[in-house]
Amino acid sequence: MDIEKNDHAEVLISAYTGDVPRAVKSVRDAFKDDPLQHYLRDTPDSDRSRWQEQRRTIVNTMTCLLFISKKQIYTVGQGDAVVV
Repeated sequence: MDIEKNDHAEVLISAYTGDVPRAVKSVRDAFKDDPLQHYLRDTPDSDRSRWQEQRRTIVNTMTCLLFISKKQIYTVGQGDAVVV
C-alpha cells in the first residue's frame, strides 16, 4: 500500500479484495453512458435477458479479483477509482 501526498489531497493506492465492491460500482458508473457498450448490448433480445445486471456485476467482480491477484490493478481511495 502506498500513500501519496500533494498540496491538494492524500491518495491511498491499494489492491485489496475488500475494495472490490466499491471498485465494481465505480467501473459500472464509468461505463454507464458509454456509446460502445450501448451499441454492443442493444440487441433485439436484450429485453428478454434475465439477470443481466447481476451477470455484469459478477463478471466485473471476478475480473477485478483476477487483476488484484496478479497485481495488475490498484484502487484509489478504497475503490473510488481503479487504475489498471
